[in-house]
Amino acid sequence: MFAVLVCAIALAGTPHFGNVYLHGETVRVAVPEDVPENARSWRVLDDALGMRAEGAIKQSPVIDVGTLPRGWYRIEFLDESGQSLAFTTAAVLHELEHTP
Repeated sequence: MFAVLVCAIALAGTPHFGNVYLHGETVRVAVPEDVPENARSWRVLDDALGMRAEGAIKQSPVIDVGTLPRGWYRIEFLDESGQSLAFTTAAVLHELEHTP
């Protein structure tokens, strides 16, 4: 039941509720409101804590991560020293070949 619900959310399109994407889609994540103003950069870690992407926080309220392999990701927002100040998560799912 959970997998069907998550897949249905992923199929819902933009905006991506809960940061759930289908494989091949560009991952674009809103910077959460609780991220402190002194956050200067972001990084994406996979479930094994391997870094998959990183970038600077710009004036935009959205970060463009790019495409990621299927999996679960932790997106951390960092200060100038690289200390994690806040985080959110994202998931990239395999597209269903047919709907149940």
